[in-house]
Amino acid sequence: MRRLLTVILAWAMSAALAAAERRVTVAEVIIEGCRQVHPDRIRFITSVRPGRSYELSEELPLALADDVRAIARMGPFTDPRTEVRFGEDPTRVTVVIRVTELPYVTKLEFLGLEDTWGLEDDLRKLLTTRVGGYANPLHLENDLRAIEQALRTRGYRGATARLRQEETPAGVALTIVIDLPRAVTVGRVVYKDLPPFERPNGITRRRLDALLDRVQVNRPGRPWQPEMLELDQQDVVRVLQDEGWLDCRLEAVEVERSDFVRPLDERRRGGPATVPDGVYDDRVHIIYDLDPGPRYRLGSVSFIGNTVASSEELRRAFALEDGAWFRREDIAKAVERARRVISNQGYARCRAIQERRIDVERRLVHLTVRIEEGSKYRFGRIDIRGNAMTRDGVIRRALAIGPGEWWNDDAVDESRRQILRSGLFADNPRRPLSLRPDFPEDRPEEVDLIISVEEQSTGSLQAQLGYSSATGVFGQFSYSESNFDLIGALTDPLGRWRGGGQTLSLDLGVSENRNSISASWSEPALAEGPFSLGTTVARIESSQRDWDERRISTSTTVGRAFLRRDLRLSLTYGYFDSEITDIDVDAPDDARAGTYYGNSLGLGLSYDRLDNIRLPTSGYALAASGTVFGWPLSATDPMFEYLVKSDGFLPLLEAEDGGITYLRLSARWRAAHPLDDDHLAFYQRYLGGGQAPRHRGFSHNNLGPRAINRNGFLARVGGDRDLIATLELSYPFQGINEGIRGVVFLDAGNVWGEDQPLTIEDLRYAWGFGVRFPLQFPVSLDFAWLIAPQPGEAANQVHFGIGQVRF
Repeated sequence: MRRLLTVILAWAMSAALAAAERRVTVAEVIIEGCRQVHPDRIRFITSVRPGRSYELSEELPLALADDVRAIARMGPFTDPRTEVRFGEDPTRVTVVIRVTELPYVTKLEFLGLEDTWGLEDDLRKLLTTRVGGYANPLHLENDLRAIEQALRTRGYRGATARLRQEETPAGVALTIVIDLPRAVTVGRVVYKDLPPFERPNGITRRRLDALLDRVQVNRPGRPWQPEMLELDQQDVVRVLQDEGWLDCRLEAVEVERSDFVRPLDERRRGGPATVPDGVYDDRVHIIYDLDPGPRYRLGSVSFIGNTVASSEELRRAFALEDGAWFRREDIAKAVERARRVISNQGYARCRAIQERRIDVERRLVHLTVRIEEGSKYRFGRIDIRGNAMTRDGVIRRALAIGPGEWWNDDAVDESRRQILRSGLFADNPRRPLSLRPDFPEDRPEEVDLIISVEEQSTGSLQAQLGYSSATGVFGQFSYSESNFDLIGALTDPLGRWRGGGQTLSLDLGVSENRNSISASWSEPALAEGPFSLGTTVARIESSQRDWDERRISTSTTVGRAFLRRDLRLSLTYGYFDSEITDIDVDAPDDARAGTYYGNSLGLGLSYDRLDNIRLPTSGYALAASGTVFGWPLSATDPMFEYLVKSDGFLPLLEAEDGGITYLRLSARWRAAHPLDDDHLAFYQRYLGGGQAPRHRGFSHNNLGPRAINRNGFLARVGGDRDLIATLELSYPFQGINEGIRGVVFLDAGNVWGEDQPLTIEDLRYAWGFGVRFPLQFPVSLDFAWLIAPQPGEAANQVHFGIGQVRF
């Protein structure tokens, strides 16, 4: 009997194994659950189809699992399931795919945000559900939670979001109902027993509470977020310890609520039913009870473990004197300066480790810096990543290092600065530009440099109709590309016309009193070398001055870069041909109709330390040039003109997304002298006023000397010297440098006539504010008020301009 049972069991197992391993053919695929979406859309993406055979135990389940994932990714369906049905023929099966079709979103609106401004637009950006998409329950639930979290971070504590659905013939209409309580904001933040903040020489610099406010989430005017209070407490203590109060402790934290009386006009608008008493419980005050303790100074500084450089060399590079306040940031910078004395000699893995010994009685921190030099390395490979469009050569020509050279941290930093100056790559907290070392195991004496970049938008195409204070109603078409490739455009215009780091600009403008067409191209590094080449051609028809003028001009500039491309020497040849007609009755007496021309040679010198060529936020640029019209070439009215200009940017604050608030100071001085006559020709004289970089306190060409002409009219004579200086504060409204900016400015300048003495009392001043739009839509709008206007002068001006404002 036992033997019989063994035989039967073996037979059953073999039969089961044979059934599992047999192959089956799909006879039919049935789609169930489709309502508006045709089943063929599912059949198109699935791999299991009639007529195909599969191994039953493994191949068919795996193929069906892949099909389920593919259906889920389509979007219109959720919870797809499969079933395999067997018929009379054991070798043929029917596959059933069941889906739940999601409704089509025909409408999506918010309810409960009527009294807020801009909040609905911000919340819509958080949604994954869109009109025209599908109402996925999981996505909708995630959207509601994201909305509630966003409202809480804005101070709406206890805000809730719920969904209301209404079926329509074409799908479903969604309404997100918001229960929005009163927003709670932070009022005052008080720091008890806070010591004064002083420089090492004892001069008070600023109150320390301003520094503490900047590092907190719950700072004055911000939404109240109680869950972040613990982190804020840690930040308060950390900042004071970093500033030298090493024994700082937080004794207690108090949070007080207070009522805030709204203006009475709110009651008038909403009525007593909406605002019964005009008082809301909507602010909290935070009080930090601190025990800062004594502030410590730097004691002695010593170095151990250094063999490449002496301790005296490292101490000189450390630079901080004994007795300086022990600020963490200053100490870290000083230690890094000392470390680089060694690392810049090839020691890429050099480390400097701080060891502190605190003298409590004398309130000193004695610092020992332990140096771990490591091995000496040369640069091996330099790999560039992320430049999908820009050629490697554009980046490599900016590098201050090369393969085979000893590792140098300062050279790596300089390379990073030069790459950013091109304006082709992003660098902000979300998209930083990275240059990092990589030590290959197969080359122990070399270190590779990995450069990771992220390209940003470099082109701009505009077609617009508008109004400008200088030209009246105008039409504008322009195209600019700062990553153009001329050779690629000629050889493969559809594929390689970008990526060369060259600048191309095309512009066409039509207006009431000025029509223009121009084109310019420049190559900053010919054959990846130090020479540059640029050319410009333009045709202008204008009646902005007291005559009609048709001018054709062209120029070509060859330059040579020095000092890591910061210093540039340039030679420019230019030519213009001007035809002047229809002299107005209020023109200067020496204005004559005719044809005028001029060949010119110019020599220029510039020194540029700006951080970005397109959107600078720090650094400075200096330039000077001299241009001769005529000698040794020819011109109708020979003259000599020289120009000096400067442009400086001082960063003040940095937003969380990298936007810089900066102070800008710009100035330009130019003067012209005739060579064959006692006076400049009428068309060569300067007039000021207009949109930046001109004096914004005056309309276009209305600043300058005037005189009564022979017809009895007050003529705009013009001058031979022109000065404009601007102080401007720029703030990034959107928190990024490429976004919309607000500016507040002060302009000072004038135009002096021939033989008119130059005095500072002649300067004319104007102040105002304006808006700058992003690079993709480079428009400026300025409102200016003239300080101390003279009789007959307008007290205010509005200027609308196109293009970035550069001196």
